Amino acid sequence: MREDTIDLNQLVAIIRRNMLLFSATVFLVAACTTALAFLLPKKYKSQARLNIQSSYFKNPLVSDIVAEISDPGELQAQREALLRMALTDDFIDQLGRRYDYYSSSESSRIRLKERAELLKRIKFYPDSQSTYTIGVSADKPDKAYSMTDSVLSRMITTLEAERIKILKKTRDAIKEHVKSLGLALKGLSKNAAENDPELLRTELNKVHANLDRLLVRYTRKHPEVIKLMAREKSIKNLLDKVTNKNKGAEKSELDAALFLSLSKDSKEPVQQVYGDLLQKLSFLNIILDIESDASNTPHLAVVQKPSVPIKPYFPSKRLFAAFGLGIGVVLALILVILAELRRGAFLEPEELEDVLEIPYLGELPQLNTNGLPAGLPGNLESGRQIGAVKRLFLPRPAVNS
Repeated sequence: MREDTIDLNQLVAIIRRNMLLFSATVFLVAACTTALAFLLPKKYKSQARLNIQSSYFKNPLVSDIVAEISDPGELQAQREALLRMALTDDFIDQLGRRYDYYSSSESSRIRLKERAELLKRIKFYPDSQSTYTIGVSADKPDKAYSMTDSVLSRMITTLEAERIKILKKTRDAIKEHVKSLGLALKGLSKNAAENDPELLRTELNKVHANLDRLLVRYTRKHPEVIKLMAREKSIKNLLDKVTNKNKGAEKSELDAALFLSLSKDSKEPVQQVYGDLLQKLSFLNIILDIESDASNTPHLAVVQKPSVPIKPYFPSKRLFAAFGLGIGVVLALILVILAELRRGAFLEPEELEDVLEIPYLGELPQLNTNGLPAGLPGNLESGRQIGAVKRLFLPRPAVNS
């Protein structure tokens, strides 16, 4: 069974026959794509890199109250959500008006399309778990630089504002809790004092001592003296009320003792929580004072500032030339195949045998200058041997009748 193979010599012959067509096609296509790179409008891109540290999402003062996020995927999703939050419609419209990307009225449908096209020019993607590359493309180098700088500043401002907002919400919540605990402690202290005769007597002695000290210097009509005298009267009335209770009722005494013990026992843990929250509230106020300063961003770092691009990123002349060479080679091969098919040539005699339906008998040898087949050994010296060879390979002369 015959194999469909192409001999190397035949392939070289095909290439030689179509070398001009192949070279011209590749050159023309590559030249056209390279010329297209010079004609297309140029686009420039300026880039910056921003690092958002994981400490941005942490608050050690309330870590024992609110669980912190530690999953890298979730942290990355939160970073991207915050960066996307900075690109509001108002900010995009400001960029569009400042850099002349808007040509329609604000209420038209074309404005929505223009806003979407401008938003596509702004790209950000992660380089690592915490570092993001931010880039903006424009038709001029200085415009790309200015827009990238504006977008970077906007993102930093948004990140700072969101963190300050969270800290303020935490502070306000702690304030409300401290306030409620303070009222509870005040109520416990008041109840304990009003129901304990010993505490009332001690307080009354203090009032007497202060009143005696003031009467040495002032008269009874002095405001401070009048205030202490009213306080003295109030404590005496309360002490009389407590001491004149039914002393014989054991149940009342037991209830009062139980109430006082409960008040004293519950006051200590409430006092402890109250002091702890006051300390955290003080630390939160210090952190807010530090992070409210725009020049101090401990959780954000600009790894690379935006710069003016030197050359356009699109269209790339090298990329277009390489693309043209590839397309040219493919197109040239197609043209060479079509040319060979139109030429009607056959690579193998068996192919011609199949087309013409004529049996193939063999190949005729090539003859040298002596009329002998090429490739015979060179030791055929006698005329007899040469004649014998000629009779084998040369046709006999025709005999006239």
